[in-house]
Amino acid sequence: MKTKTINIKLRSLTIIFLALLAFNCSDDEDEKVTTVEVWKVTSISTENVYDFNKDGTESNDLFSELDCTFNQTLTFESDNTGLFSAANTLAIYLGADGNTVEAACFQIESFNADLIWSETESTRTYVINGESIQGTISGSQLIFNSEIPVFTDDSGASIEYYEGIRFVYDLQ
Repeated sequence: MKTKTINIKLRSLTIIFLALLAFNCSDDEDEKVTTVEVWKVTSISTENVYDFNKDGTESNDLFSELDCTFNQTLTFESDNTGLFSAANTLAIYLGADGNTVEAACFQIESFNADLIWSETESTRTYVINGESIQGTISGSQLIFNSEIPVFTDDSGASIEYYEGIRFVYDLQ
């Protein structure tokens, strides 16, 4: 009788041990961080219309108004981290006459900034350097509305006002 009790206890302990082992083992596949999505900027537009390229036609489409390669991407990883990458920066400022608005696109060495992201329904929020930016997912587009400073001159010393700006990224 004692042997039967010991065998039952050993079987029970073995089953419990195997169950614990199964729940504690992690699958390496679950731990790999993978790219969930890559988005590339396809449109940048301002709230107001301007003739930055001096062709006589005002537009709010910065792709048509500026001779600039807007090469910006957002990469979102499976662990809710990611990367913002850019190869240029944009400055908008008042012209020398104090009335006209000018813009310049500066090519820079590749700029990368780590980000943290979250998503609820159709809203995607990411945080870069402590700044939270919220966008809307609409089909295969991710749209961010923000503001860009308009400086008093091209030195960037002081801000005159802020201009509304919209960034549209397409899913790659």
